[in-house]
Amino acid sequence: MTISICIDEGYIMPATVLLTSIGMNGGDQPKTIYVVSEKELSEGSQKILYDVCHKYDMTILFKTFCLKTVWKTKNVEFQRSDWSMALYLRLFLANTLPERVEKTIYLDGDTIVRRSLEPLWNIDISDYAIAGVRDANQFSKNVVGTSEYDIHKYEYVNAGVMLMNLRYIRENNIVNRFIDYIVEKDFVLPLHDQQIVNNILFDKKLLLPTKFNAQYHNYIKPKFRITPIEENNISEMLRDPVIVHYTWHIKPWLKYCRHPLAKEFTRIKEKTIYKNEKLKDSPTIRLRDKIAYLLYVIHLNYKLRNF
Repeated sequence: MTISICIDEGYIMPATVLLTSIGMNGGDQPKTIYVVSEKELSEGSQKILYDVCHKYDMTILFKTFCLKTVWKTKNVEFQRSDWSMALYLRLFLANTLPERVEKTIYLDGDTIVRRSLEPLWNIDISDYAIAGVRDANQFSKNVVGTSEYDIHKYEYVNAGVMLMNLRYIRENNIVNRFIDYIVEKDFVLPLHDQQIVNNILFDKKLLLPTKFNAQYHNYIKPKFRITPIEENNISEMLRDPVIVHYTWHIKPWLKYCRHPLAKEFTRIKEKTIYKNEKLKDSPTIRLRDKIAYLLYVIHLNYKLRNF
C-alpha cells in the first residue's frame, strides 16, 4: 500500500499525528509513505517523521518537487506568497513518485485515520483517474462559480483525500493538462488545486462513500448544511468514519475547533513527541468564531443524543 502526503515545515506536527494514526489504525498491509515537499525538509523534521514510521514498521521516503521549475518552462512566474506551494504538490504526484508506483492514497495533512485503509486501497479505479468523496460544500457559491461542468451530473469531490490512479494520469498526460489550466487562469484559482482536479477530471472521478473523508460540514443537520447528502451515508459516517478530515480554518491543534472528532486528534497527538503541546490561539480567531463554537457544541450534543 502506497500513501502520499504533501507538506511543508509548518505541518510537521499534524503530519506526525497523521502518520501515527495510520500506524495505529491503518491496517496490517505493508505501507510505504511518500512525504513530498517543495523544499527539502530539515533533518530534524525528517527524523521526527522517520521515527514514527519506524515505530509502526512503515517505510518512509522523502521526495521534493520544485514547482517554480514547472512555471519557468511555461515562462510564467508564481508571485502569490499568500498560498502555500504544498497545496499544488498533489497534482504532480504522478511525476514525483517512481514509475513503478501505479496507485496511491493521497491524504491532506489535516486528516487522521481511524480504521483500516485496506478497503479504500482495494477499490478498483482502473477506469478512473481518481476516486474521492463528495465535497460537503459542493453547492456553495464558490464551487458553483468556479465549476466548468454540470456538478449535479458529475459531482464535485474534496481533494483532501483521494485514491489516485497514477498510471492513468501518466498515460493520459493529465499533469500537463493541470499545468496548462493553471497558466490559463493566471494562477487566479479561488479553490486552488481542488478547482483544477474537478474541472479537468470531472468525468473521470469515482465517487466514494463519505466515511472515507468525514468533513466538518458533513455533521451539520440537513437544513443547516448546503449539500443534500444521503442520510444513510451520513449515518454510516457519523457512526464510524474511516478518515476524519478537519476542514475549516480552525484546526484541532487550535482552540475552538468545531469538528466533533477534534478530541480524537488530541488523543493521537498524546502518543507523539508533541503530547505536551497545548492548543494554540488562531491568529484569525474572532469573537463570532467563539460564539459560533459554543452554539455548535450545543447543537452537536443535541444531534448526537438524537442520533
